[in-house]
Amino acid sequence: MQTTGKLITTTGKLVATVVKIPGGRKVIKLTKIGNTLFANAVLNKKVKTQLVLDTGCTHTQISARIAKKLKIKKNKGKKVLCELANGQKVKGRAVNIKEIKVGKVKAYNVRVIILDREISGESDGLLGMSFLNNFVFKIDAEKGELTLEKRKSK
Repeated sequence: MQTTGKLITTTGKLVATVVKIPGGRKVIKLTKIGNTLFANAVLNKKVKTQLVLDTGCTHTQISARIAKKLKIKKNKGKKVLCELANGQKVKGRAVNIKEIKVGKVKAYNVRVIILDREISGESDGLLGMSFLNNFVFKIDAEKGELTLEKRKSK
């Protein structure tokens, strides 16, 4: 399965993401299947999903099916072009969603890409750097753990 993606083009204004970590640091248990790590997430307080943890993905990506569950209209957001790990180019829409919750950690106003085609495999998308960059993070692939810490203010 080729999942890593990067954003090729985008237009539109990016808005700051706010994070909430009770205690400032949390260790989140991931599901490991083969060499792939999956994070259970809740989007906008209502849609439970499983996303592949992908540090090579510029923005978090979700399937059109998940976007429909979130009641995001097909034509909402800016048109973008993404390149997958296998070199394939895929169209999508860039939108900000209100909240991504992983474990007890929340990030608000996160940029995600809704892919125009369905995602194959056991996940509904990718948990990418538009979420992870808001934290100091560490991945222990052997233990299947993601540690997230609040960034220190500059």
